Amino acid sequence: MRLFVAIPLPLAVTDELTRTMARLRRRDDGLRWSSPESWHITLQFLGNTTRDPMSVSSHASARFTSRPYLFNSTRWDASSAPASSS
Repeated sequence: MRLFVAIPLPLAVTDELTRTMARLRRRDDGLRWSSPESWHITLQFLGNTTRDPMSVSSHASARFTSRPYLFNSTRWDASSAPASSS
């Protein structure tokens, strides 16, 4: 089981990404597209585990302490994404 801390995307972002995906997607593209219900922003990957997920997540989440952060996603677009380093 893969454990991580994540936040869901706002509905407006999911809707826009869904429309973009519909324009890009082709039946013969050979890609495995994920469903919008699974989209999120991963804040911290905790690793793989076979242990009880509740005890692992409780222990791991105790390490996180921060003030609330306002995240504004309305100004993002593909042209503002950082260039890939690969």
